[in-house]
Amino acid sequence: MNESHLKNLLNQIKKNTKDALKASQMGLWEEAEQINRMMIQEVECDYKAYGRLADALMKLGKTSEAADYYDIVTDLDKAKKDMTKKSIKLATESNWDAAAAINQEIIKDFPWDLEAYNRLGKAYMEIGDKNKATNAFKCALVVSENSVIAKKNLARLDKTNNDPNKRSTNSNASNKNYIEESAKTAITKLLNVPRQLDTSNLLSGDTVQLVLSSKGIKVMDQNNQILGSLEPKVGSRLRRLIEGGNKYEANITSIAENEVSIIINEVFRSVSQVNTPSFIKKSESISLIPNATIGYTLNDETKFADMKDWTDDDTETGDETIFTADIPSFISVQGEGYSEDDF
Repeated sequence: MNESHLKNLLNQIKKNTKDALKASQMGLWEEAEQINRMMIQEVECDYKAYGRLADALMKLGKTSEAADYYDIVTDLDKAKKDMTKKSIKLATESNWDAAAAINQEIIKDFPWDLEAYNRLGKAYMEIGDKNKATNAFKCALVVSENSVIAKKNLARLDKTNNDPNKRSTNSNASNKNYIEESAKTAITKLLNVPRQLDTSNLLSGDTVQLVLSSKGIKVMDQNNQILGSLEPKVGSRLRRLIEGGNKYEANITSIAENEVSIIINEVFRSVSQVNTPSFIKKSESISLIPNATIGYTLNDETKFADMKDWTDDDTETGDETIFTADIPSFISVQGEGYSEDDF
């Protein structure tokens, strides 16, 4: 669905919703029934229209039919939550093609779902399809013009398109799952992040360099831009292990203003250090990842295996439920009412 089509669809839903609510508020239950039936024909999974239809049928004394429609509301709620959970699971497994497909299903059934558009955009970014990613994020802005997540990712896509030195995809990132043993993988937040660091060029899963220094380890991106340094105790330990023959890979997991977190994975352990673990959980600065299958995503420094989203942005006001199962509130016309702002 493109942004123009979506805008027209949502505007029509808003108009019909106003008409349905007005009919209900005036006690015109037969008219309300008719409008909501029409809305269901246009958008088959519009659970709020089903809920209003059930309310109208109750007022008209058609209790048995109303009960059936209330059941449909419950079934649609469950189906949406199940699809959302599945899309998140696929993304945590870095199965981006399948994640994109299921988010497309969600959008087809629930075209006002802001979270699904942002998840879809991220999936297409990982696949390397910038045009589809851009369309998804533009659609997110149609649903919520204040979506910080969509705005930031569109800016990133635009900058990537205009920067000849920026790769078109995460081709150098180890965009795969790690199946790790305890103390071989950890996540840590970098220290001494430059205040003027341009994070718009950084993406989830980007490979970073661990550069030995006299005081520990500095972290640099692929363009040799300094991102920060490891916490002294962690850096000093890894420096000794690297000098002893160990090898490590590191990738970005989380990006925010003046904050960068990375995942460090031991990929080779020297025979001379076979009994020496790379990471020891003695500091709050690192989180060990024991026996976990990990996919690259963002915004989860302490519970990386339970990642809730795959953008590098914090959720914004109005987007508090981004990337989580949407549990809609079905409000009777006798209750607090229905808000068109839900779209």
